[in-house]
Amino acid sequence: MAHPNESYQSPVSDEENERIIQTHGSYCTGQPASDPAAIDFLDFYWTTLDLRVELARCLSKFRIIGLCTKMISAVQSVLEHIDLLRSLFGQNAKHLFPKEPALKEVYKERYIGDYGRVTRPYESEGNRKPFLLCQFQFELEKIDEALGSLDVAFQDYDEIYTDEKVKMAIAVIRKELQHDTEDISRRISGRGETLSMTHKHINSMLPRLNSRFQFLKQSLEEYISEGISSISSVQKAKAAHFLTLSTIATFFSGVTSTLLQMVYQGTNDWARFSLLVSLAFSVSSALSSLVAVSWYRSMILPPSHSWRKQLLWFSENWPSFAFVLSIYGFYSGLIAIYWNLSNAAFNATSFGIQIVVYAITSYFTITYIIVRIRTGLVKFKEAPAIVTEITYESFTSGIMDARDSAARRVSQGHTDLGPGSPSQHRPQTAVSSRISMDTSSASTMWLSQPSVFRYSDTPAESVRPGTGTLIAP
Repeated sequence: MAHPNESYQSPVSDEENERIIQTHGSYCTGQPASDPAAIDFLDFYWTTLDLRVELARCLSKFRIIGLCTKMISAVQSVLEHIDLLRSLFGQNAKHLFPKEPALKEVYKERYIGDYGRVTRPYESEGNRKPFLLCQFQFELEKIDEALGSLDVAFQDYDEIYTDEKVKMAIAVIRKELQHDTEDISRRISGRGETLSMTHKHINSMLPRLNSRFQFLKQSLEEYISEGISSISSVQKAKAAHFLTLSTIATFFSGVTSTLLQMVYQGTNDWARFSLLVSLAFSVSSALSSLVAVSWYRSMILPPSHSWRKQLLWFSENWPSFAFVLSIYGFYSGLIAIYWNLSNAAFNATSFGIQIVVYAITSYFTITYIIVRIRTGLVKFKEAPAIVTEITYESFTSGIMDARDSAARRVSQGHTDLGPGSPSQHRPQTAVSSRISMDTSSASTMWLSQPSVFRYSDTPAESVRPGTGTLIAP
């Protein structure tokens, strides 16, 4: 049976392929691929491995902080589906570029039909095409769902640390995946497209996905280096604050209970009532502070995510409010006790001092309560959408030219690494760069504006648009 991709014509002649192989060697020895169009998959392969490393780092870093169960589950789901998607694209590339030694080695004795519950290769081209598209449609939908869960997990830490770059990267990838899913669903029921054309269409998705995953990888790297430490330090500081408040409230409740025992029989009902109220609020403040400490150290979120912000705001503010109310009750009890003293002069002086202290305390306390309530109400307001049509277009126009990124990566030769290493990059000739750029210019036309983001701290070579000539930055 003839190979389904025998009709595929490489943009480079056989003589040019032989010259490249003889001059530079094979991909397995660390040299360029013989077919320039295969560079799209090789770039995607390295990018997804780099992204997998960052996701694994994110997984390990989040395990040491509180409220991380949802984040761990989301990252594990993204890791799983990224690996499956890379495998699908690799098997597609193996059928599209059967002469590539690297693809033969990595995807040895594997078929596109082996994916999922199907354990046999396709028997005819008519069966192959719809099932191939259904596989990619299913996996793209799953990655979209996993990235949505990851976005929700990042929102759990918005009260402590917010990184709009990560949210923007996830939103752009999800929009790209949804566009590809809709396109594939239209092609499933379409007619007049051969299996070879389907393979090439799937491979044409790679430059766009590669640039998106690169930006997500960089965003995660910055979030890990800055956000994790900020979240951990804020949680530790708040836990220490509530532990201190719990200690003070416990001590204050002991003082109140001692005073209540001393004057319980020789004072009026208002004094006893005020001291009992003060004792109740001080105990509530101490216990609520311990609950807040447990909240920040817990890995589990409440069952309903919609209540999380309200519960968090209540657990953060109620201990302070309860402690303030206990102070009010204590002062009220003292005023009532001084009022019952028999010495009129001492009674008037003490009562006046208590009134002044009570007024000053009330002023600062009421101001504090009003500020905290206003802050809480502002947090409850619904934030505007992160990605609008205008911000999306302006953002995607500045990410980078997909082929420019590919050319920079493959121009950094690391011949001592084996195929498939996360940081592996291959050199690329000017001829192959120009040809591969021309073949993908239609799919990356809307990304052809100059990049405003740098993907490394070191200067890198870039490609002059439309030429393939390497120029200095």
